[in-house]
Amino acid sequence: MVHNHNYHLTDVVGANINTVIKSALGKTAVGADIRSESIWSNVLGSELPDTIWNIPGEDLGFFTKKYNRTNTSFFIEHSYTFNRLSLSAGLWPT
Repeated sequence: MVHNHNYHLTDVVGANINTVIKSALGKTAVGADIRSESIWSNVLGSELPDTIWNIPGEDLGFFTKKYNRTNTSFFIEHSYTFNRLSLSAGLWPT
């Protein structure tokens, strides 16, 4: 095995949706986002049960670890404008 080179392969996929609702009371924006990230590596992540040797473009490369995470977020924001006065408030729960 070659131990002096770091091999990594990452996959990232995500989607989001946003909308704005207008009314006499102002504008309300609502949205959501989701993102999934995965990494196969010989340095980063949790140990794999078996070594993966089929690395695209790398004859001597290998993966011994893998990690993935999913992030989600939501938001709501309301804006009201009257003449030159503009008020906004929003929530981004974590």
